Amino acid sequence: ATATDLVLTVTQLLRKRGVVGKFVEYFGEGVSNLSIADRATLSNMSPEYGATVGIFPVDQRTIDYLRATGRPERAARAESYFKAQGLWETNRAAIRYSDTLELDLAKVEPCMAGPSRPQDRVLLKDVRGAFRSFLLQRHAESLKTFDHQKLEQWQEMSESMKGIACETSDFHPNKELGPLDATYPVVLEDGTKFNLVQGSIVMAAITSCTNTSNPQLMLGAALLARNAVRRGLQRKPWVKTTFAPGSLAVRDYIEASGLMGDLDTLGFNIAGFGCAVCIGNSGPLPESIQEAIDKAGIATASVLSGNRNFEARIHPSVMTNWLASPPLVVAAALAGNINVNLATDPIAIDQRGAPVFLSEIWPDPHEVDELVEKYVTRARFEKVYANVFDGDKNWQETEVPGGAGYAWDEDSTYIRRPPGTSVSCQFLSPSNT
Repeated sequence: ATATDLVLTVTQLLRKRGVVGKFVEYFGEGVSNLSIADRATLSNMSPEYGATVGIFPVDQRTIDYLRATGRPERAARAESYFKAQGLWETNRAAIRYSDTLELDLAKVEPCMAGPSRPQDRVLLKDVRGAFRSFLLQRHAESLKTFDHQKLEQWQEMSESMKGIACETSDFHPNKELGPLDATYPVVLEDGTKFNLVQGSIVMAAITSCTNTSNPQLMLGAALLARNAVRRGLQRKPWVKTTFAPGSLAVRDYIEASGLMGDLDTLGFNIAGFGCAVCIGNSGPLPESIQEAIDKAGIATASVLSGNRNFEARIHPSVMTNWLASPPLVVAAALAGNINVNLATDPIAIDQRGAPVFLSEIWPDPHEVDELVEKYVTRARFEKVYANVFDGDKNWQETEVPGGAGYAWDEDSTYIRRPPGTSVSCQFLSPSNT
């Protein structure tokens, strides 16, 4: 299990417990085993589980991280301050919490969250069933005349998809089930032909924020891409792939590891640094795919490593959206349909005609750790952030008006002066008071 699996599990638990307006602090034996990047992943999703903030006690691992990322002065200051104030991790005897909740880290399992809320965690093996439950609810009225037992069997289908893409073959598990079998022929600009079907993954995005400043997750995704490329696998042609790292350092250490080319091969080219698909900056779908969704009412899917997946947030035409770890995002692009059970089904067929299972290309944790130790270094962070506030050429060439206040453009349709902020003052001399 990854840090993403952990944070989705925690989000579900805390939403059920109810922590709105509360400060959530993580403590216990398991905390010492979490890297700072993993802790940041947990804290970053505090809005999704409803808390005011999610925090961790400061310990030696915190100080080591500050030093490893090129901030030795801050590390020394933080260590002295937190120890002097009795806030160091070991000074916990007097702490009293209004409520506590326990989680065994060893029991966290691979999962996604969807189809439309971060707290709707679904074990990886159950994602197909969750998607089909969504379809049954969506088409409940038109399915009233169908055999309910047959529909239940379809929802709970355990039969393997065998690595065969429904979009490019005659095989389809939804035959004779009315709207559940919706398909539409698509021809892309390059001439590629397929049928868009229920559950087609039309977007796979490694997005910024929660996951893409986490070296284990980033290098894990890159290693999975490398392993897939070695087996001759490709992303499915109907999947739009994007990669928006949360830090310039991510690009630097992936390039240094020699793995960026594998991500590029699968279509995960860097689109920029910052918020992207998670806030709807996903761009348009290919016109032919958009037409298929509009005309056939097909419920497609996106898989992203972001924080939020509300319906229409990622893209107004994509009905189901699934939060997942970056390695699972890459796997989803290879599988191409949310009906593929990534836990048990082959995700694709290789060039020799052999089925490829996710377990066969999943990154080796030891190799991930070796790459992190070798390439995620203090020198690399210092290099990347030495001139971070100078900006690039475009930023430096931006014309900025002078003055102490903001120069409002009354003709702007983007940033307008808020009402009630235009104030005029009249000053009187002492003789007039």
